[in-house]
Amino acid sequence: MAPAIRETSSVGWNVVSNIIGWTYFLSWSVSFYPQAILNWQRKSVQGLSIDFLYYNVLGFLCYSIFNVAFFFSETIQEQCKNHSSGNLVRANDVMFAVHAFLISSFTLGQTFIYKAKAQKLSTTATVLISIPIVGAGIGLLAVEFNGILWIDLMYYLSYVKLAISFIKYLPQVWLNYKRKSTVGWSIYNILLDFAGGALSIGQLLLDASISGDWSGVSGVRK
Repeated sequence: MAPAIRETSSVGWNVVSNIIGWTYFLSWSVSFYPQAILNWQRKSVQGLSIDFLYYNVLGFLCYSIFNVAFFFSETIQEQCKNHSSGNLVRANDVMFAVHAFLISSFTLGQTFIYKAKAQKLSTTATVLISIPIVGAGIGLLAVEFNGILWIDLMYYLSYVKLAISFIKYLPQVWLNYKRKSTVGWSIYNILLDFAGGALSIGQLLLDASISGDWSGVSGVRK
């Protein structure tokens, strides 16, 4: 394929990537509001798992730090170049992550207003939340004493977010099962979250394919 044709094709795919990125941004961003609105309408969080909310806040805190660091930090960007690790973070990633953290925190805050007496953070969730926080603290010390790089700590936070994404809905599923009801839990949260996740993964893979550099997906340095 001639260079001019390849360049035109690349520009076209970049446009597609941008469209996918902003679509998933809207889908994921909107997904948080039905639950917050439902809580406000019912003046209750009965039927909503407290564990899920804490997992969500921690996950999006990690995700926000990761995206903000990769997008704004010259140190992280330089380490990306030096170690051939692709930086695929875009403006919509940063906007989504910070917005998600803020609205998740707002929804968690609703539990302190509408909270039922029986609802509290479980021992399991307390342990699972404490472990990555302690790990991040150890990572900061390792960076301070030159044991690891900042980019390594950022990838650690991304793995925490990934792990939380796998487990965060389990407490809600278990609560629904015990109550034999989904009253108090917005189905639109799940539908929009799933759609946004699929589009996000699609954009990540497309960007890696366009650049020919898959290290931004795997986190494995060449």
